Amino acid sequence: QRRAGDPHWSSVVLLLQCEGADGSGVITDSGPLGVPVTKVGSPTLTAAHKPFGASSLYLDGSSQYLSIPNPSIGSGDFTFEWWARKVSNGSMGHDGVCCDDSGTGASDGFLIELSTSRGFLCHQAGHPGSDHNPNGGTWRHYAVTRSGSTVRLWIDGALHRVGSDGNTKNRTQAMHIGAQGGNYRFAGWLKCLRITRGVARYTAAFTPPAGLL
Repeated sequence: QRRAGDPHWSSVVLLLQCEGADGSGVITDSGPLGVPVTKVGSPTLTAAHKPFGASSLYLDGSSQYLSIPNPSIGSGDFTFEWWARKVSNGSMGHDGVCCDDSGTGASDGFLIELSTSRGFLCHQAGHPGSDHNPNGGTWRHYAVTRSGSTVRLWIDGALHRVGSDGNTKNRTQAMHIGAQGGNYRFAGWLKCLRITRGVARYTAAFTPPAGLL
């Protein structure tokens, strides 16, 4: 389901709306590529908590995550964004949102984390330490963008941190949503996770999208 008027629709390489019936295990890519989504540990949609729409994806922080073919971001700009609600860390304490580097911080991959252990970080753009507590039980919009070699981290449309990463992202292994290398699993709820290749959607303060993308 395309968000009306998205000028970068053709650059979207993943869109997980996390929208469906309560208890459904059907989790699909709604973007133009329709990439296959593999579930690990039987994650499901829930109507109990969502920022909008009918549902969100719940991950238990212990056994559940998703796996997708690597989006092959390359050397250009990008945007990762999602809505999240968290009340605790996963069982290993470093909750991965998106990762394709086995949790090692390899320069040609991604390791995006959201936890009280190390805050909100994109490992390849710097390791700032725990400067954000995401576990307040509130839905928040997060984004990571790269414009040139400048990487910006955003929370609810406000600039949170600036780093640098000009490396080519050319790993071929699967990307995990809700885990780091199959470990360090994410505990909480996710909604409307979108990856846009070749476009830094946000370079100044913005109002987060408040509806299905």
